[in-house]
Amino acid sequence: MLELWSDLGEMLPRALATLGAEQGLALRSAPQAIGPQQLEPVQSESKIRYGLMADGPVPAQVVVGVLPWRWAPQPARVQTPDGDVDLVDDPACVALLRACWLMPRPGVAGVVVGPGFFARRGPDSVAANLSRLGLRVINVHTLDRGAFRPAAARGRLLLVLGHNP
Repeated sequence: MLELWSDLGEMLPRALATLGAEQGLALRSAPQAIGPQQLEPVQSESKIRYGLMADGPVPAQVVVGVLPWRWAPQPARVQTPDGDVDLVDDPACVALLRACWLMPRPGVAGVVVGPGFFARRGPDSVAANLSRLGLRVINVHTLDRGAFRPAAARGRLLLVLGHNP
């Protein structure tokens, strides 16, 4: 399992327990978001390793996380075996796309996003290019205010993504 921006929600411990997964990697926003005890070599009984978002996502069967709430689109390029896909979107959405694209089949991602994920409708947005990269929206669920701490304000969505059949 992989958790993106684990310092924003820390979903990984509960997800590991619920799904009975063997191990997980929690990626944090910045080095200061990783405690000193988490920088030490991982002990064999620990199920969670820590890393940085800047190092990029790694292949994982299940991806969870809370995307940071940014709105400024930036150009990005995702390299695929079929060629490069040029995007203009929030860097957090692009990072999510990369993590999902790396998921082995059948993989699933359950992430908390803002409405901006779907609001940017240009042909170069992440939402517009999901199917081009072999991904699909399985489900979207509106979260009630306060249902998810610390990030459940109005307008938060639980987005479930998977590979195209």
